[in-house]
Amino acid sequence: MVNRKPGFIGFVIAAVVILALFAGSFNPALATIVRTLAINQSYVIVNLDALDQAATHYFYKPTTGWSALRYHKDLGYFELSTDEGSTWNRITTEDIDSGTTDHTLLSNIGVNTHPAVDTHLADTADPHSTVSDADPPTLTEAFSGAHVFDYLEFFNGTIFETIDVDIVEAAGTVYLELQAEGGGDLTLNFSDGHHFFDATDPVASVALTVGVSDSSPAHNYVYILQSNDTLTATTAGWPSAEHAPIAIVVCQTAASVATDEPYKVHLWTDHIKDTNDQGHVSHLGKWIRQQHANWISSVAPTLTITVVGGSDTVIFTSEAGVVQQLHEHAFPAFTGTPKLYVFNEPGTAYNVITDINELTQDSEGNAFTDNTYFTITIWGVVSEDADQCKLYLNLPSGTYGNETSAMADASNYTNTSIPFAFRGVGFLIIQYTLKYATADSGTFTLVSDGDVDLRGQPPGTMTGGGAGGGDMLKAIYDAGDDGVIDLAASHADLARATGDTYTGLHDAGAATLELPNAEGNGTLGNAGEVHIDLAEDALAVHFGAGGEIAGEAQISALRHISFTFDPGTWYSNDTQIYLFKIGDDAPSGITIVEWSVSCNVDPDVEMTLDFKRATAWIGLTGATVMDVMDTTNGAASEDTNANINAGAVVANGNYVYLEFGADPEGTCLQFSGDIWFYAEED
Repeated sequence: MVNRKPGFIGFVIAAVVILALFAGSFNPALATIVRTLAINQSYVIVNLDALDQAATHYFYKPTTGWSALRYHKDLGYFELSTDEGSTWNRITTEDIDSGTTDHTLLSNIGVNTHPAVDTHLADTADPHSTVSDADPPTLTEAFSGAHVFDYLEFFNGTIFETIDVDIVEAAGTVYLELQAEGGGDLTLNFSDGHHFFDATDPVASVALTVGVSDSSPAHNYVYILQSNDTLTATTAGWPSAEHAPIAIVVCQTAASVATDEPYKVHLWTDHIKDTNDQGHVSHLGKWIRQQHANWISSVAPTLTITVVGGSDTVIFTSEAGVVQQLHEHAFPAFTGTPKLYVFNEPGTAYNVITDINELTQDSEGNAFTDNTYFTITIWGVVSEDADQCKLYLNLPSGTYGNETSAMADASNYTNTSIPFAFRGVGFLIIQYTLKYATADSGTFTLVSDGDVDLRGQPPGTMTGGGAGGGDMLKAIYDAGDDGVIDLAASHADLARATGDTYTGLHDAGAATLELPNAEGNGTLGNAGEVHIDLAEDALAVHFGAGGEIAGEAQISALRHISFTFDPGTWYSNDTQIYLFKIGDDAPSGITIVEWSVSCNVDPDVEMTLDFKRATAWIGLTGATVMDVMDTTNGAASEDTNANINAGAVVANGNYVYLEFGADPEGTCLQFSGDIWFYAEED
């Protein structure tokens, strides 16, 4: 390993400036020197002629012809020619004495001391100085660490080349092998200069820690320390000392790695540029701009419903605010009757409306009918100029017949997604749950608590029943209206013969009421009759013909929640995904009987996640894996009770959630799942 110390770099910079003095082109500002670097094939030519950045600039010495200095960027060293380019001599550490340049190499300068150079610079007679009315900076000032080397600290821990990593298994040991892409050594950038890391003949390698079993893998952090230039792997995390990170590798057993590769190989490619000469800063900017825009402040929304002679007017407006792409941008106020672009209007995408009363159907093309409830989502797009910013509206994929069902959104009709084409600029604002009636050519009512502020929330988050797993009995049958079954009002004298008729209310005291039951459907011929289907775990009820339900319907004892989210977007914010808390509706806990998950496509990156519970959400106290939801071909499922939480009851007060085990970023942009469970009776 060869270290290039700051004194060497200072010597090179000083040599350039001293040579430039006699060409009449001296500029003491480092920024100017950096700006005038020109690339010429495999060399970086130091060029102080800002008017011609592609030309090679030579530095003249009046009595000995011209000399020039060039930097070989592929090998990482400078060369000096003092004979008009006939020969080039590499400048090595032997040319430096403790970081101090021997100025006899530049004999026309005069005395071999920095003060002599400073005196030369202080002469205000042109062209010796760039200023005539102020003291110029000395070499010590112009090229001190505060002016030069501190800026280079930005690159500490990076690697000039693109790295190539392979994971191999040999005789029960798993190794990470490292070299430059296409083969070759590596150039590491550290605070004390370039470190040349030997990665050839043979390639550099380090042994990794493997898991004690395939279900208990080991997380390896691989890096090169600045202090010893050694390729290192540890399970203790990244070091606090200066280092160049290489990769995080999650290894199961060696035998499994040998046949199936590791669970995860995440390279930390912090190169200066890629093989197409695209710089790493542009890579970072590209990644940031592919994330959803972040709401910073205000954009306060208002929905104004005005009852008029005809159809109600429903106008959305919002205040000005600040939204961040890579940089913060002003989002303008939308006043009056601003345009709303209905993104998923069936048949007419991006349909423009100015009044929400213009909406007549859901995203599936089903017309809004009398006394229906639906939820719309409004989101914004922040652009470079205020007049380019816009408001968008997402239609739901369906409607509900009552307010409770609409608020619970058990069928996940609400659409809070932002299309991929608007990543980096789109941000959520608010969702509204509205009731539509056909009276007076169309009336609209904002339901109680129907305005849900979405500012600052990631797009595509779960809503309604999908988020909290609401009571399905309540979601299907409005608890205050039709369909309430009062089993607490029982009958006296239960020891009646089969077929006896009971009328009125009776107090059964401590007795147990046994309803008609059997495995299979019962025959219900009259309103009010009930039957328990022991095979389907459901209660059948005959509702007559007076309400929305005509005749028989089934109410399942199983509860069901569903969820949908963008795994890559969610993972960038958190590795845990809250599903629901087991609350007062299940005082004795729940038993989970089935689950299934699926991507919207067969992904290039399979999902690796656990189905978990904890007694506290903050801190995840008592976190326990109930099942593993790792996907194959984008899907996974389990319908055997004994395999979920070992068949045990999940106690009241527990939080149920998902946790990613690895970065899911890939072609799966929509990850959905369903969970079925029932409340324990005792």
